[in-house]
Amino acid sequence: METIQQFSESYKNKYEHYSHSVGTLMFHLEWCTKYRYKMAQQEENERLLDTCIRKAAFEHEIKWIELNVQPEHIQGTAAIPMRMSPSKALQLLKGRSSFLFFK
Repeated sequence: METIQQFSESYKNKYEHYSHSVGTLMFHLEWCTKYRYKMAQQEENERLLDTCIRKAAFEHEIKWIELNVQPEHIQGTAAIPMRMSPSKALQLLKGRSSFLFFK
């Protein structure tokens, strides 16, 4: 009986719980800037871009596990909600972070 309770406790902390599903979706996301323009070549732009991407992710309940901003591309591993497809997550991240960056 105790082993079942221990398993259920670790189970609760490890996965996301939704109304009809339990689990975690993790994807490696990567995208390039238009024409491979080096947007994050300067350190202050790199930090601003990192902040914009993290804010966009927070607004859409996406959790970054690892994020790496390079001068001409961005890559990282993200945990996305079960209701969202990877392409939709990437679309939301690119659009919102671009809006925040140029604002």
